[in-house]
Amino acid sequence: VVDEVSGGLKNVGDSAEKSSKGVSTFQIALGNFVSNIAIRAIDKLKEMAVETFNVGKAFEYSISKVGAITGATGNDFKKLRDEAINMGKSTIFTAQESAEAMKYMAIAGWKTEEILAGIKPVLDLAAASGEDLAQVSDILTDGMTAFGISAQGAGRFADVLTAAALNANTDVGKMGETFKYVAPIANSLGYSIEYTATAR
Repeated sequence: VVDEVSGGLKNVGDSAEKSSKGVSTFQIALGNFVSNIAIRAIDKLKEMAVETFNVGKAFEYSISKVGAITGATGNDFKKLRDEAINMGKSTIFTAQESAEAMKYMAIAGWKTEEILAGIKPVLDLAAASGEDLAQVSDILTDGMTAFGISAQGAGRFADVLTAAALNANTDVGKMGETFKYVAPIANSLGYSIEYTATAR
């Protein structure tokens, strides 16, 4: 932008030097140049405002879905909304992405306090694995349900999946697919998530 302005001013100056009217032409040219810059700046601000508005709408829609699925209202809904916004500020994911992850947790039957306890481990797992956040949320909630692990154990479950993905020829997506079939059986036999994740 600085180079553009400098170049524009140079062109304005050159035009003024070539003109027999000197200062008056320079003033007109400078006025036109500044006017064009101002118009472009305003257009850019309009674009940014529209984008911000659309992002806000997407977030409100997603968090409203969470509220509808969980049945959360009043203070409970405010807690979910505030936590999604907080995750948007403190993690690599946006508030809207965090709300989408919450939605999958709600679909799995998790209530407000369970979602609040589990959202950070879900985001950490998605960030560590580099996989789709919604998919990771789905994998974690389904796996925890199959193993009978409460929301308070989300951090432990996420750590096990991360360790397995980093230390074996697999990834979180493959582990999730495996758990669909193995987890209910392993849990009925009394095997822990740690044992099942490392079994050969």
